Amino acid sequence: MRAAKRAAGLAPLVLASTLAAWGAGPNILLMMADDLGWNDVGFNGSAIETPAIDSLASGGLRLDRYYAFSLCTPTRVAIMTGRSPLRFGIFGPIIDHGGLPLEETTVGEIFRDAGYQTWYLGKWHLGHGRRAYFPNERGWDHSYGSLTGGLDHYSHNSDVLMGAPDWHRNGEPIEEEGHTTDLYTQEALRLLEGRDKETRFFMYVSWNAPHAPLQAVEPYLERYARVDDEVRRTYAAMVTHLDDSVASLIEALEREGLRQDTLVIWVSDNGGIPSGGGNNSPLHGGKGSPYEGGTRVPGLVNWPGTIEPGVLSQQVSALDWLPTLLSATGVPRTDSKPLDGFDMWPAIAAGRSVERGDLVFGSNFGRALFRGKWKYVETVPGWLGLGGPGRRPGQGPLGRAGGARRPGQGPPGGRGGAGRPGPPGRGRPQQRSQQALYDVYADPTESNNVAAEHPDLVNELAAFVRAFHAGVPSIARGFGLRDGGTFARVGPMATFPEDRGAHVIDRVDE
Repeated sequence: MRAAKRAAGLAPLVLASTLAAWGAGPNILLMMADDLGWNDVGFNGSAIETPAIDSLASGGLRLDRYYAFSLCTPTRVAIMTGRSPLRFGIFGPIIDHGGLPLEETTVGEIFRDAGYQTWYLGKWHLGHGRRAYFPNERGWDHSYGSLTGGLDHYSHNSDVLMGAPDWHRNGEPIEEEGHTTDLYTQEALRLLEGRDKETRFFMYVSWNAPHAPLQAVEPYLERYARVDDEVRRTYAAMVTHLDDSVASLIEALEREGLRQDTLVIWVSDNGGIPSGGGNNSPLHGGKGSPYEGGTRVPGLVNWPGTIEPGVLSQQVSALDWLPTLLSATGVPRTDSKPLDGFDMWPAIAAGRSVERGDLVFGSNFGRALFRGKWKYVETVPGWLGLGGPGRRPGQGPLGRAGGARRPGQGPPGGRGGAGRPGPPGRGRPQQRSQQALYDVYADPTESNNVAAEHPDLVNELAAFVRAFHAGVPSIARGFGLRDGGTFARVGPMATFPEDRGAHVIDRVDE
């Protein structure tokens, strides 16, 4: 019986290997939400309606311990390269200069060179100061969307670049009407329907939603009219809008006869902003914070007939996607630089435990290191992330005091179902730091700081974290919004100048 179960568990791995040998590895659809918190999807207990995402979760593998970096650009670097953004001095968003180093090989380049059609749709945020940083120059045959970060969802103006227009197709400025969520989805559907049907594809859809400014389409707002809090109501409407877009893409795969041949991944790029509508409860902290609320985010993988439905309790991170996708497809790497991610395909496809090494996360606001059950955190005292306290209080029908279900507490490996926070941080952290140590298997809400009980381990982990990026200058200079730091903004921006100035791309060309 045990031998039979083992053989059954290895079948998906054998299938993937065989497909790759025939030159017929799966298509890949990688979808990412922006600033979506742990408790903002139905499968984690949220009252926000996400039926399409929940269906993918129930029919696929939920990643119960999926981790991203706590800010936008670092997570995107991790997914794009399988290498830590800390190696490149990328501790925060790329705002005014710099970008993903040009000597780095991207997942787009690897799959394009392997013969895949490669499409990048959505928020890029990996450099806009030189055309060499643009997605078409980094391995993506077709690109569409915005190059910078915060974007007005209707005017497509860049908040961080003083209202400059930021909307392109393949590096050429364009003007289009519509909400970003709809436009990305429509472009994706056009690509799927007009694709070369003899060639596999890698589609990466990186929505801006529900990132601020909070702007929702009216029919979705009406669905949440019962919610008194305008910020949470608008945020929830944006999430359900995004869920409908996910549904449209999955329906398109089925319509095109691609569903059984496509590996689907859906994740968030970092935790939510509590004052910006996000809900990370019962986790501690939020976007920008190295605590669980900033880094542990919802995620899933789905491939009918290949990935068995269930829950993976082993840790998976944004750094793991490149080596994992190479393993799932049989596509070879085209460079030899060391990866910081791990091949998690044996765990995903066969439920086998994967031995992992240390995992280091960091941003302008703090650092975290995972080693087995231990999590070391170093941050400014009281800093819980952008937008205030990490545990959002109950808010009518959508707020769940105390959060949703308690995250799984068991150690990773297979499938299965100092502690008190200080005042919210504001702006850039000061230079002093606070050290904390948690047993995140037993204490996933980081309620019990045991640093004082393990001083030698704390010193060892602290030294490792600092050595990891010692001597690396920071590329990202931090960031500030035009209105002085309001991360929750509802409705169109009314403060953009009439003359928006040159398009982001025109500024580069000039």
